[in-house]
Amino acid sequence: GRLAEPIAIQELPLEVIQALRKAAAEHPSKQEPADGCSAAVTVAYAFAETVFIFPITPTTPLGETADQWAVAGKTNSFGVVPKVQQMQSEAGAVAGVHGTL
Repeated sequence: GRLAEPIAIQELPLEVIQALRKAAAEHPSKQEPADGCSAAVTVAYAFAETVFIFPITPTTPLGETADQWAVAGKTNSFGVVPKVQQMQSEAGAVAGVHGTL
């Protein structure tokens, strides 16, 4: 079941309706089908200042995608190009994350 019943947009306060319409106009939907790895790297990149990657087997596109975006100058949600740092192991990546906290 649902947690709550849907509310018709006409029932919302006028300022909420205006804010929703403004946000929709400024941020058009760009939905694309994505696999789990693509979805994860998209969200992680959008909110990270530093991305720690490490080689794993079997390979995934996570690290390579983040690195390509950074090299291309793609900014995250804060207008910053995250620094991508390649580590040699999972332990190195974990240590890097711990050090940035």
